[in-house]
Amino acid sequence: MTDDVARAVQSAVRQFLRDHERFRLGDPENFDLLFEATKRRMQVLGKRVAEDDLGVVTAMCWLGLEYYEIPPVSMRQELLDIVRQYVPRAEERLARVMEFAVAYGCGWRRNATQGRNWNASWSNAVAAFQGTVEPAVSGGDRWLRGIVRCAEDPTGMYPVRDRDRDGNEDKLKSDADTLRLHLVWPLKPLHVSMNGAVRFTCLDEEMQVAYPGGGESFQRGAKASYTVSSEASLELTRKDRLRRGATLPAETRLVVSMHDDDALTEATSMAGLIGQAYLDFAGRTALTMTLSERGEGKKVISRVIRFELDPNDRVALAQTSDGVRIDIGKEQFKSPLDGRIVLAVTRGKARFVLAGGCSLPLGGGWKITITSSKGESEITARWAAKMNIGDKARLTGGNDLDVSLWACSCGTKQCAERHRLGTWRPEVASLWAFVGSAVNGPYDPIRTGAFAQGMYYGLLSKEGVI
Repeated sequence: MTDDVARAVQSAVRQFLRDHERFRLGDPENFDLLFEATKRRMQVLGKRVAEDDLGVVTAMCWLGLEYYEIPPVSMRQELLDIVRQYVPRAEERLARVMEFAVAYGCGWRRNATQGRNWNASWSNAVAAFQGTVEPAVSGGDRWLRGIVRCAEDPTGMYPVRDRDRDGNEDKLKSDADTLRLHLVWPLKPLHVSMNGAVRFTCLDEEMQVAYPGGGESFQRGAKASYTVSSEASLELTRKDRLRRGATLPAETRLVVSMHDDDALTEATSMAGLIGQAYLDFAGRTALTMTLSERGEGKKVISRVIRFELDPNDRVALAQTSDGVRIDIGKEQFKSPLDGRIVLAVTRGKARFVLAGGCSLPLGGGWKITITSSKGESEITARWAAKMNIGDKARLTGGNDLDVSLWACSCGTKQCAERHRLGTWRPEVASLWAFVGSAVNGPYDPIRTGAFAQGMYYGLLSKEGVI
């Protein structure tokens, strides 16, 4: 589409919206009316445009009403290419243009900048996205009213959240706005100087978190999640004495969960096994390897093998077409596709070194799990420790440390994949379905166990409501 035609589309959109002020931003049915009116206007002007191209620019002009300029040609083409990529059938594209435009306007598939221009997040797109979150929150609230007892009054049902305690604010809209922010901007950067730290204190009713320039607290049943950008140290103390410690590799995710009478601190680092990897030992080491695979009738068969290893002993793993091969000295083992390998050091320390020089810790409480699959196996390093009432933890870096605080506090393993707009896969689900599953869990209708995997559960539990 040329710039002249884009200006004509923008003019038609603005004229139609002046005559229809009550249109709900981003509503697909309202968009259909807007599109048909714009299409008729283009026919009157003698402008010939492909329907999907016209639909994309119409949606952009609607969501970018605050901008005087027309959408840049590079962005118009990029969004049109995205729509055509994910919706190959031309006759189906127009029905999905609005969801792509809303997501794109919020920063999906591009790096949104600051300011008031087309390269920033479009405020009307953000408002339209809010409109997709509100129905999901209302649905979750209706479901909760029917099955959940109130935490403050066990004899009463889940409290209606139409208003706050002062009766002034629509709490459901406030909840939706909070979750929308978490979906669009899931990470809050925290910079910790060389002498600074993120400190955790486990109290009777809550976990207190303090960091440079601020802090927060969360109650029983809630979680906080952090990602460290570079290698960091975690120390757990009891009565000012060091109880346990761990070195966290770069990009480790740290989840702190508050339970009824204690807390759980879990650190997880993930990587993919491509090609070969090996173990690097610091000294004489006791290694335990557990191999698990499915037998007949889906029964899991496991065997545990123990080794005493010297620094000169060779332990190597390699990805193969039918699983993972493990060489330990002169012995060789195989883990078939869908099999699992668990490596643990019971004495001494080691590092799991991957192709390219990346490494994961092994020992000192760390365990490594390798799930075999075709092409690339998944490697997960995990460290966990309990915190009792009165225990403290301290997260520091050798140099300045950048920590990303996950705004979503659900703490589930799939949080990064399910609760970020950037991970939406249009070929799998519509934007509206993606938002519904992110808010209330991966099943529709809502299920009790699945609801705990959603963002809304994390928000309400952090507030102590459920």
